[in-house]
Amino acid sequence: MFIADELIEEEVEDDDQRLLFVRSRWGRMCLIYQGYLFFSNKRVAATHTTYWRCTFSSNRKANRCAVRCTTRQNQIINVHGHHNHPVESSSKLEGKLLYEHYSVYDP
Repeated sequence: MFIADELIEEEVEDDDQRLLFVRSRWGRMCLIYQGYLFFSNKRVAATHTTYWRCTFSSNRKANRCAVRCTTRQNQIINVHGHHNHPVESSSKLEGKLLYEHYSVYDP
């Protein structure tokens, strides 16, 4: 199911730097950055900071991806590591996401 109700993207000069905040089909906060999908690992409300992990970091994956990133007030502030897998196709992403776009400040 592909729902595009509210589109919230951070407008930046370079398309590769665009942040897209969405929820997974299971309600988990997700981030699409440079074509890669990240899930929310930790949120610190006092500083509006969210820590993200690549979805390929699961223990069930043969080649775990160690990439992590940090956002503060909807801006990328740190990216650690390099992805060891290709960008997921849009059809695979559609199956994983509801595409209900939101800000990380939303409850």
